[in-house]
Order: sequence, then structure tokens, then C-alpha cells
Amino acid sequence: TDGKTVTAAAYLFDTLTFSDHWSLNTGMRLDRYRTEFTSIAAVATTPIASSYLEGDGTLFTGKVGVVFKPVVNGSVYAAFGTSEQPPGGANFTLSTPVPNATTGAVNINAPNLDPQKATNLEVGTKWDLLGNRLVLTAALFDTRNKNDLATQDPATLEITQYGERSVRGFELGASGMITANWQVTAGFASLDTEVTQGTATTNGAQLTYTPKTTFTSWTTYKFAFGLTIGGGARFTDSQFRNGNSTQATATNLAANPDAWVVDAMAGYTVSERVSVQLNVQNVTDKFYLSSLNNSGSRFVLGTPRTILLSGAVKFY
Repeated sequence: TDGKTVTAAAYLFDTLTFSDHWSLNTGMRLDRYRTEFTSIAAVATTPIASSYLEGDGTLFTGKVGVVFKPVVNGSVYAAFGTSEQPPGGANFTLSTPVPNATTGAVNINAPNLDPQKATNLEVGTKWDLLGNRLVLTAALFDTRNKNDLATQDPATLEITQYGERSVRGFELGASGMITANWQVTAGFASLDTEVTQGTATTNGAQLTYTPKTTFTSWTTYKFAFGLTIGGGARFTDSQFRNGNSTQATATNLAANPDAWVVDAMAGYTVSERVSVQLNVQNVTDKFYLSSLNNSGSRFVLGTPRTILLSGAVKFY
């Protein structure tokens, strides 16, 4: 197989500042694209015809955001943006527009279909604290993707695109220095996902491979005598690998289970030129799955306890 997408685009972005407290970020983009896809059987017991598909079109996207700074070290924002993905997606693979003989469904990558369209509405805030050493962030968002399904009417042969998936949630973040020697990084996200308009078997399902909750943290402290210690924890909630509304009853592994993983490190500066460091991933040797395949019959294991001792010498 061989796929190729060529694009030409014109875009304009600008930030308008009205005062010390208010600013407006806005922009728009126009893309013209052409996708070509060729598929040829390399080995076949019976002759298989090669296929060549092509499609082109125009994408129009934009964004607008308002930022309010009540004080110098804090800001609140609201933003709205759009994006579009043409048939062929990110891997430039087009599919035949022939509908399924039973259901009438048309592959979403058929070149005669319109692009998938997504919108994102977000409000958030950012604060610089402790003399700009620590940054705290928070955001609420609602993202929706439309036009991800298509069907053909058997009588009129008219193709209708439909479908919508939604992701609603919030994120919290912290990054910086509590003191001159104490550094922290932490993030938390909560997602509520749903197929809001799908087929009879997918309506109401959660989005695949999308955990409801994720958390990450890392902190280090450097002592005056050259020792640095650090540690952190990572959590990933369970994720369904099946897109049907009966996700929990799927054959084989229905979901990738949730997992907590703890990491740690210790480092010592021997001199200006010599230092050593010990890293331990998955301190508790937690057994967890990194990923599942679509049928749930194969998986990739997460990294077991891994210990790495390293040294560094500077020559200058």
C-alpha cells in the first residue's frame, strides 16, 4: 500500500491586547488537500485487482479565545476551536465507497465523504505563585467529534453522514519549586466519554482506550551535602477496548485494568565533575498491562521493576 496527502494552506493568527487585563487570541486556517492511495497484492493464490483511490477537498478551521488577567500573576480564559480531518485520516488510507450489503454502512475513509469535524470549548485558569516559582493550572473542556459514520439509503442511494463522540472533563496541574531545593510536578485528569450518536450497538458506549481518571506526580529534594532523592506515582484508570454498548461483557479481556505504578530515584554529586544516580521504575514490581489489542486476546505487559545505576563525568 502507498498513501500520500498533499496540502496547501493559508492561515492568519493574531493576539489583540485591549488593556493590561484583557486580550483576544483569534485565527483561521484554510487548507486545500489531495489524497492518493494505491493498494496492490504482493502475494496472492488467485489474481487480485489492484486499487487506486483519490480524493480532494477544502478544510476551514479556526479558533478564538478571551484572556482576562485580574492580577499580574493570574489569568482566566475561555476558548473555542474547530478542527477537521479529511477521509484517509493520519495514515492516508482511502477505502472503497461501496456500502456494506447488509447494513448500508460506508467506510468513513471513502474519498467521496465530507471531513470529520471536531469542536472544543474550554475554560481555564493559570496562576504563578511563590515568586513565579510554582505554576498552578485548571481547565474544564467539552470536545465533540462529528461525521464519523456514514450510511447509504438502499432506495435513493443517497449517502448520509452522522455520528458524534463527546469528551467532557477537567484537568488540574502543578509544576515548579516549593523551595529552592524542592521541586514538584503533578497532574490529574477526569474524563467523561460517550458515543452520543452512533449505531444501534455503540450508542451510549464509552470511548475505547480512554481512562476515566489519570494521575501523575513527581517530586525531588536536593540536600546541601549533594544528595538528591525523588519519587512519584502514576495511575491510569481501566479502559474498555471494545466500542459496543455491552462493553463489559465482551469476549476475552473486556478492559485494560487500572494500575498504580510507583517510581523513585536517588542521586549524589561527588564533585563538580562526577555524579552518580540510581533510578528504580515500578518500585513495587506491579503486574499491569500496557496495552491490549482490539480483540482482547493479546496484550503488552507493563515495565516490571527496573533498576538503573548510572554515572556521569564532565571533562572541561
